[in-house]
Order: sequence, then structure tokens, then C-alpha cells
Amino acid sequence: MRFRTSLTFSLVAAALTLGAAAEAGAQAIPRGGKEPVPCACDTVRVTRVDTVTLYRRDTIRVTQYDTVRPRPLPLPLPVVALDGGPYVGLGGGVQFPRGDFGNYEMGWNVTGMVGYDFRNNPFGWRIDAAYDQFSERENTAGAAADPTLYTVNADLKFRMPVGATRRSHVYALGGLSYGRYKDMIIGPQTSARIDTPASPLPAGITIARSFSDDWGWNAGGGVAFGVGTRTRLFIESRYVKIEGGFIPVIAGLTFGL
Repeated sequence: MRFRTSLTFSLVAAALTLGAAAEAGAQAIPRGGKEPVPCACDTVRVTRVDTVTLYRRDTIRVTQYDTVRPRPLPLPLPVVALDGGPYVGLGGGVQFPRGDFGNYEMGWNVTGMVGYDFRNNPFGWRIDAAYDQFSERENTAGAAADPTLYTVNADLKFRMPVGATRRSHVYALGGLSYGRYKDMIIGPQTSARIDTPASPLPAGITIARSFSDDWGWNAGGGVAFGVGTRTRLFIESRYVKIEGGFIPVIAGLTFGL
């Protein structure tokens, strides 16, 4: 038993001796006289950097609801068609002297006419011829009896329908006038007595003892009512300026052709 223990100690001692010798040999200086270079141990860390690009696409849908309240449309006005075409007419009435015809009293008038109204159009034209007879005043009757006046008027006409029928309308007219007159006292109204053609005339007064001509103008209007298929009753008045002036007020009928 002691032998085994001694052997064991001997082996352990030998092992320690060999280990110390090995360590001393490792630390021995080499023959060249230089100390051994210690070993440089670097730790290399490799870092991998990845670039990641993120794309974000959002689809946004915006739905907008507008409340639209349409305004009520105005009711269409009834369209009244105007008939038209050629026509002739005849009328008569009274006339009132004015201006330089003021030395006469109210007289009478006869008028004939021919005209044309465009269909579905407010415009037209009219030509009329009239005969006017003036009434003398007492203080001038001896100087110029039976004064007479002929006129021709060339007018443009404008119509507007009346009511729901196209056969009635109001109208305006105006244009040029030509007059031919005889035995007319022309000038401002006078109270002087002119008994005979040889009587002296007051200042500003002249007498056209033979036919004289003059140009002038006229303007006025009237209303026409349908009384038949192609017949209308009209009433009109206008001012006619030829040397002096007068206002005929007449009524009559027109007949479509």
C-alpha cells in the first residue's frame, strides 16, 4: 500500500517537472539574441450595411357630393304670330288745323291707302293719299273761299300684336309727306278782318291763290281690329307738317289682297 502511494507521488512530481521545463523552454530567448515578437491578435468585425428604399403609394379617392338646386325656368311667353301681306284701305274723319293753318276751323278728311305688312315681322310700309277740306273762319272767309289740300304720305310702319289673336294690333307710322294746296291762308292766326281778295293782309300772312307745293313729314299711330278673314277696322291719328300743320283723326277698313 505504501508502495503504490509513493509511486503515485513520484509520477505527479515528474509531470510537474516536465511542465515547468516546457514553460521555461517556451520563454527562452532564441539564439539570435532577439526577444520574441508578441503575437498581435486583431478582432475583425465585418458589418454589412444594406440600403433599403421604401416606396409608399397611397391612392386617395375623394368623392364630393354637390347639392344642385336648379332654378325654375321662366314660363315661355306665348309667341303671337303676325299675319301680313298686301292690303288696300279707305278711311275718313275730321282734321284739326294747327300752326300756320290756324286761320281755319276743323274740317274733314278722306284717305285712301295701299300697304304691305311682312308676315311674322313687325315692320311694313304704307303709302296713302288724302284730301282735306278746311272750314273758313268768319273774319277770313271773304279772302279765300273753299281752301283745299292734297297730301301724299310715304311711311314706315311698326306693329305690335294685341292679346292672343294675331289679327289685332297697335301700330306706329311715320315718314315723308308731300302737299299741294290752293286758296290757303298761311301765317299766324289773326283776328283782322279780310273781307275780299283785295283786302290788305296783316303782317306775316300770305294767301296761296294758285296751287303750291311743299314737302314735309308726318308721324302718328293707331289700332287695328280683325273683323273678318282679311278685313280690319282701324282708327288712327297723326300730325302732318306741310307749310302749316294739321291733325287728321280717321277711321276706316283695310282689305287684305
